[in-house]
Amino acid sequence: MNRSIYIHPENIKKMLSSEKEVLDLLITPFLIGERDQEVYELLYYRTYSEVINDGESETITYDSGKLLPAEITSRIFPGAYINKNDIAFFNEFWGSYFNAMEKMKFNDDATATTLLKKGAQIFYEVV
Repeated sequence: MNRSIYIHPENIKKMLSSEKEVLDLLITPFLIGERDQEVYELLYYRTYSEVINDGESETITYDSGKLLPAEITSRIFPGAYINKNDIAFFNEFWGSYFNAMEKMKFNDDATATTLLKKGAQIFYEVV
């Protein structure tokens, strides 16, 4: 039995925007069917934040050798190193990610496109 907990986009945005400290997070989006509860992991759309003690906060870019769709590489980052004192960067990074995910069409993923047509919605798993 799958014991994962999936969080609605509005709830996760509220949770993170009220956070007062920078957190190590790995967030993976899933499409979940309304009727059949089919769960589909959007693996290439996941991202993370890693807390660093020293240095400037920075986003990580995709390796140019990866053949990912432009929809992914032009809208989201695979991760970020965020200084433990840089809550503004933390909020901006995650806010930008969730805003980009709301606009994704998943045109390069036939399974995702089919699920969206059947009414699936995005939810997030947080680790």
